[in-house]
Amino acid sequence: MSVSIDKSEMLALPLNEMKNKIRSGDISVLGSKSFKDFEEYLVSNEDWAHERSETKLTADLSVEEYLRAKEEKLNTLLKWYSKNYESLEKIIGEDEKIHLKRLEKNTPEEAKRLSSALYKMIPKISLPN
Repeated sequence: MSVSIDKSEMLALPLNEMKNKIRSGDISVLGSKSFKDFEEYLVSNEDWAHERSETKLTADLSVEEYLRAKEEKLNTLLKWYSKNYESLEKIIGEDEKIHLKRLEKNTPEEAKRLSSALYKMIPKISLPN
């Protein structure tokens, strides 16, 4: 449990004891930026409720709900795949398995030149054996 004390109250403790308690977080110092109460570093419940309602990065709290949603999404994708199987060029179905064709290298020449120029900028360092 963290105890907040005023700067003037710190004088009542022996110096070493006070220093150790502040470093360990047992004592927080009012008005200090480095040794404030741990709870002050956290987002308040009100701010969290507001941020949670505003953000699009929310996830279900229940594992069961999360897994059910992922299962539904996977089933939807598999149904789409089975309907569009014949028109997909990059996917080969053999032995009731899905295989992806090997991708061709298509790095633009400009990117290759940029990469080469960047590597030339790196200084060469010789390391002794």
